[in-house]
Amino acid sequence: MSYNTPKEEAEVLLNVMLPFAEQQLQKHGEFFPFAAAMLTNGQVQMLATYDGNEHPESQKVMDDIEEAFVRGANNNEYKATGLAYMVGVKRRRCLCQPRSRR
Repeated sequence: MSYNTPKEEAEVLLNVMLPFAEQQLQKHGEFFPFAAAMLTNGQVQMLATYDGNEHPESQKVMDDIEEAFVRGANNNEYKATGLAYMVGVKRRRCLCQPRSRR
């Protein structure tokens, strides 16, 4: 497969990664960071790391994936890469007082 632009390559990666993330959220309510890479021939592969720990810290997983990305790039294996991870946002309590119109 051949894609003409980096945007097209990124869209292909997103089309592979988003359904997996959605599936994990529906089944488990969360997911560990995961990645995908487009090889130089246009094929997409999912990437994961494993260090023997069943419940690793997300940052450790992302660091390991980044190392894999660098190795793959140095070996000219990848055209494009993508990393998916969960982000939590805390809601702030508003301490504002409503203003009345005069």
